[in-house]
Amino acid sequence: LDQVDNTSDATKNAATATLTNKTLTTPRIDAIKDINGAVLIASSVAASAVNYLTVRNNASGGEAAVYAGGPDTNIDLSLYAKGGSGYGVNLRSTTNGVLFRAYGVTGGINRVDVYNSATGNAPYFIPSGADTNIGLNLRSKGTGTVQANGVEVTTISSAQTLTNKTISGMSNTLSNIPFSAVPALSAVSGSGANEISAGDMENADLIKQSAPNRVLSTEQKLTGTQSLKLTGYNYAFFPHDISTGAVQTNPCAPGDVVSAEACVYGHASNQDTSETLYLRIDFLKSDGSWSNYYTKPLAAGNVLTGTWTKMSLSYIAPATTVGYAITVYQLYSSTTVPGNVYYWDGIRATKSMPTMSGRLVGTTVVGGAGTEDGGATWTKIAEYTMGTSYVGQSAILNVSQIASSNEQAVIGVHIRSQGVSQTHLLNVEFISKPSATAFITTNSFKLISTGATYDAPVELWFRKNANSGQFAVYEMSSYRGHQYNGKKYYFDTTWQSAIPTGTAEVTSGPQTSFGAPIATTTDIQTITNKTLTNPKTNAIFDTAGGVAMSVTATGGTNYLTLTNSTGNPGFTVSSVNTDQSMFVAPKGAGTFRIYVASGQTPTLTGAGADTNHNLNLQS
Repeated sequence: LDQVDNTSDATKNAATATLTNKTLTTPRIDAIKDINGAVLIASSVAASAVNYLTVRNNASGGEAAVYAGGPDTNIDLSLYAKGGSGYGVNLRSTTNGVLFRAYGVTGGINRVDVYNSATGNAPYFIPSGADTNIGLNLRSKGTGTVQANGVEVTTISSAQTLTNKTISGMSNTLSNIPFSAVPALSAVSGSGANEISAGDMENADLIKQSAPNRVLSTEQKLTGTQSLKLTGYNYAFFPHDISTGAVQTNPCAPGDVVSAEACVYGHASNQDTSETLYLRIDFLKSDGSWSNYYTKPLAAGNVLTGTWTKMSLSYIAPATTVGYAITVYQLYSSTTVPGNVYYWDGIRATKSMPTMSGRLVGTTVVGGAGTEDGGATWTKIAEYTMGTSYVGQSAILNVSQIASSNEQAVIGVHIRSQGVSQTHLLNVEFISKPSATAFITTNSFKLISTGATYDAPVELWFRKNANSGQFAVYEMSSYRGHQYNGKKYYFDTTWQSAIPTGTAEVTSGPQTSFGAPIATTTDIQTITNKTLTNPKTNAIFDTAGGVAMSVTATGGTNYLTLTNSTGNPGFTVSSVNTDQSMFVAPKGAGTFRIYVASGQTPTLTGAGADTNHNLNLQS
């Protein structure tokens, strides 16, 4: 030992002592305690540890620091709280309280990473963790809001007021917006952009009264105090320029659905039994031309005398449409002048978006009585090269039918090719003119694959019934997949008398998956290569539809197990009981029989592990 002089004290290894002005080189410390002896900092030993924590002081004005050190190039620095969910790490200011607190949750695997950035770039928060897709949830407290630059951030479902925003109608879908909610929009003849309303004819500006035999009259009215009175061959359109009487239009786009209605009342003096009445929708095209669609002619005569009759019509705006108007018409016989007198009231039209989303491919008008070629009237609507080698056809059944009381329907066709995960969905919207005969029926469609190659096109065919109408095709999703060479749509309504045919390999139903039938809850179908786990049944049928085995439910725990085998297949009893009998009972006076192959002798033998055993037959 070094000599100890009178200027220093000596201490033993195990003694408690206060050392001053000492430099400890590579000391080994498991804890540092405060002046009261309580643990202030404790160290935890890691096996083969090489990385460590460095604490650095600083001169006046500089920041003290804690950082990771060690031979590794990149070292994380972690702070752990003690306890489970609800306990976290606080970052505090000495005078302003908690600045930031990080919590952990039980089983947490996802986190938020915070990054700084180089000059000209913004720092950012990034969700990170084991999951492939992770959202980022910013949540306020109570009625507080999430803000960016001090301004409230918009959400999908909250009620909020947005200002100074430009919303593009090309890339956004706006729905259920009443005209009253946008009072700053200009109106034509008292009607909104989605509506033409002559209402109860109380607004004298709605009709240019200088036209011959066209006046507002109080003689008859459906509602209010007056109606529009037309005499003889006459018409009135809405909206129009009040000063000149020129037709005007409300805004309309291709694919919009316009529905119109009007009520008409015949004067008691009407004599022309051949006069006919119409309600018409007029679509203005971008080139200045018009497309006009009428209701079925309403034979007037004396039938409409003394009663109000309602007329209605719906149609899809064709390609290049920019506006729409409505017109009421009355045509009289050339032998009768001046013609009948009719009162019109409740004239209105509304415009709505299509009944389904998706890109409008095109529309076509179907006219005639369904006998353009003297026979069947099939036309091809769409064709897809789907990457399938199936050859087949199917009638698409259970569709919504258009009848005189239901003048509009939407048919959805679900087509999926073999080996391609992405599904292409096609919707066709049909609108008919009022008629006693349905425009479409359950036999109006066929889905066909016409070739045996892998690129065989899949076609959708339509057969028109004895009526007139219109259909529009909407492409519901973009097709992706291998062996896909394109799609075609047909709107020239080229009819053929031959019924399109193919080997029936596809399913029937409101949705059709090409090449693979879809199991439904009620249809009679053959299901192959399926494993049914715990099916509930009261009978098993043979291939001819007869009952092969019936099942009586008792709620018991004993049952029969049918085992197939290359050696000895058969029935065995499965039971929770150690010993359980099996009953085979004939019906009534019938007998129980065991059949063997022709030429063989039927025998009953005992079996078991014992060398000698009896066979007991007991009644």
